[in-house]
Amino acid sequence: CRAYCEKREDQRTFKLLRIRSLRMLEDLFEPEPDFNIREDKLGICDDAHEVELLVDESYAHILSEAVWGEGQRIDVRKDGSVGFKALMYGKASIVKWIMGMGSKVKVIGPEAIKEEVKNELRKTLQSY
Repeated sequence: CRAYCEKREDQRTFKLLRIRSLRMLEDLFEPEPDFNIREDKLGICDDAHEVELLVDESYAHILSEAVWGEGQRIDVRKDGSVGFKALMYGKASIVKWIMGMGSKVKVIGPEAIKEEVKNELRKTLQSY
C-alpha cells in the first residue's frame, strides 16, 4: 500500500498486515499531477523481466486471483496446468515469489530468472 507518511512527510510503502487500526477522515487526498505509480518504484524494482512460467494446476487459482505483472496472460491448458506471462519488476522479488511455489512451477524465461531460481535451489539443497 502506497501512502503519505505524516511522520516522515513523504510517500512510503506500508504493509497492510502491519496496520493496526484506521479511521475515516473528511480530508481528501489529491495525488500530485505528475505522479505515475509505474515510474515510482523507489529504486527497488527498476529491473524489468518478461516472466514466463508453467505452473501446476494446484496453483492455478492463486495466479488468477491477482495481477502479478503488467500485461499478465494466464492460459489454462488441457491438463489443468497454467501458462503465465507478464512483465514483472524486481528480480529478487520475482525469484522469491517463484520459489514460494516450490516444485509446482517451472521457469520458462527469462534465462536470468531461471538461473537465479536454480542458484537458490542449490543453496537450499546444501542446507540439508
